[in-house]
Amino acid sequence: MRLASYRVRAPHRREDTPAATRRKGWAASVLNREQPDPNGPSNVTFYHYRLKVTGTPVVKGSPKVGGYVTADPGKWVPDAKFSYQWLVNGKPVAGATRSRFHLVGKYLGDRVSVQVTGTWANGTSSTVESRPVTVTVGHVRHRHEEVRGHHTH
Repeated sequence: MRLASYRVRAPHRREDTPAATRRKGWAASVLNREQPDPNGPSNVTFYHYRLKVTGTPVVKGSPKVGGYVTADPGKWVPDAKFSYQWLVNGKPVAGATRSRFHLVGKYLGDRVSVQVTGTWANGTSSTVESRPVTVTVGHVRHRHEEVRGHHTH
């Protein structure tokens, strides 16, 4: 189903080039009419491209020590399957390959980001990195100790 139709001016062509979008992503259909001799036959070439668009990953959640952040891969067109790699100060964290990441105390003040790799049905893939967030102080839990004994003046 065609959602929109555009005519793109091609400076070296005699005609506009039609392009269309489709529901599951961009599809560009290009009709190339070349006519070197105005009185001769024209050569017509038709191209159809299915474009892939990567999402913009975002680290969601409050980046506080003791908490968790989650990778939101963003909108990928067409739909893709995702894998994750968390980074601290730009370096991969060993074993941190799930969509959720635990911010332990050693990450206080560090910058955390995530690389999202999307793999499309045809096996091609692309990797995009989120903007980093800075890990801040979380809730500090105090242990209360009860002191027993006699109070003297």
